[in-house]
Amino acid sequence: MVRKSSYPTYTLKDALVLARTIFKENSGKPMRRLTLFDSIGKSPDSGPSRMLVTASSSYDLTEGGYQSEVLKITDRGSKIIKGDVSAKIDAVLNIPIYKAFFDHYKNTGVPSGAAAKDFLVQEGIKDEKAMNCLKILLANGKDVKLIQEASGKERIVSVEHAREKLGSLSDSSEIPEVKDPPAEPDSLQNPERIIRKIGLSALNINIQIELPGNATPEQYESIFKNMRKYLLDEYEEQK
Repeated sequence: MVRKSSYPTYTLKDALVLARTIFKENSGKPMRRLTLFDSIGKSPDSGPSRMLVTASSSYDLTEGGYQSEVLKITDRGSKIIKGDVSAKIDAVLNIPIYKAFFDHYKNTGVPSGAAAKDFLVQEGIKDEKAMNCLKILLANGKDVKLIQEASGKERIVSVEHAREKLGSLSDSSEIPEVKDPPAEPDSLQNPERIIRKIGLSALNINIQIELPGNATPEQYESIFKNMRKYLLDEYEEQK
């Protein structure tokens, strides 16, 4: 019998943020913990951040604890980011209590909440934490296809069936898509054309905008569109 009183308080999907950021921001090389958390906009020493580091390590996605100077992406974490779907299943089953649950209920329907809670408590999870553990466990199971729907009911399938299902999905990679920057608004692309259009002999606008480092391309585009709307188009309507 596997007895394990602890479990990640984040799902695999959520815990992947650290490995994904290391891969994206530092080409997969070891990254200072403080810099890493600054990149994702979180306090490195808060309770949730410490639990995130612990969860990422529990899934074997990163190496290093919440007091470590540097966090390093693991081989498994790198495989998942690069699109190895089997590695996602291995990450979930790296948690002893999760593996015990999926082994025990393999090829059966998902048990009721009360029955599942009893099993988790029997395996060592504290009674007051069992339902939260179950919630995260079930979310992970659905994410990696260890839980699948058949004839309108959810069933827990074998690892082999889960790997087959994941392999048939169209998603080929976990690497975040890097989109081309949005095209510049006409007011920036063709200033002379705008000047002629509204009948000015010259146009001199000096605007300073402070933008957060994590602003999205869509937010930048929205800002420039509004600049044109309220600075140029409004002037033209008044003529």
